[in-house]
Amino acid sequence: MSAIPAPSGYVAGISWPRSGHHLMVRLLQAYFGPSFGYCEFHQPTDCCKEFPCARQDRIHLSKNHDFGQKTPQLPGIRHVIQWRDFIPSVVSSYELSPDRKTDDSAETFATYASQRWGPYSLFRAKWITSDFAQKHVQLRYEDLAADPVAAMEPVVALFSAGAPYDRDRMAAIAAEAAGISKLKGDTAHAADPGVRNRRRVEDFRWYDPELFDLLGALVLERRHVIHRWRKLRGPDEPDARTILRLQTLPDLAAVEAALKCD
Repeated sequence: MSAIPAPSGYVAGISWPRSGHHLMVRLLQAYFGPSFGYCEFHQPTDCCKEFPCARQDRIHLSKNHDFGQKTPQLPGIRHVIQWRDFIPSVVSSYELSPDRKTDDSAETFATYASQRWGPYSLFRAKWITSDFAQKHVQLRYEDLAADPVAAMEPVVALFSAGAPYDRDRMAAIAAEAAGISKLKGDTAHAADPGVRNRRRVEDFRWYDPELFDLLGALVLERRHVIHRWRKLRGPDEPDARTILRLQTLPDLAAVEAALKCD
């Protein structure tokens, strides 16, 4: 491998939760070495808590999940935007919570997925499909897991100041990267290293083809559907799958029509 290149410049990281952000960071830190400055943003007590980072003299990458859709889109700042397909991301985030040790059922998962669709769709519109987002480097988790060397090339270029990409270096780093996953809030370390997708949604304990077909067809936010339900049917909510089916309808007028007909 070539000598360790020096990282250059600051990049704002925007990521949907459970989209491989920390994996990307570990690959970058291994590629550039200890001089690569990173701020986790959401947890450190010594963080400036500003966006963009106020310490760009020593921070090369900062993390931001844009909780609450409050993070501005700043044209003068370079971004790397990470995301993941909705279904695997919601399975992964469901497993992240220690609550799964005591509150874990098919209904709990279906409700959770129903709730998470709204934030996901807002994130997608702002940070994946918008004109602003299309001008920045995007790193989809599925692409990173399938071919980390190719997927990381445009990311590494953000910090390389024109230096050539060392594919052999990244290949060696990716081959030795630890496999880390979450199960009911606990961290699991795979026995064999290497970057790859270690989770199949079909192996998830609450996997059900009918349910997951619904998750793949979601259109409407749960809160809007619930509002229409309470307006027309009263305060008692139905089971999660009923709400999910209504969330697959094209618009709220179709929801109201369906609720009036049944």
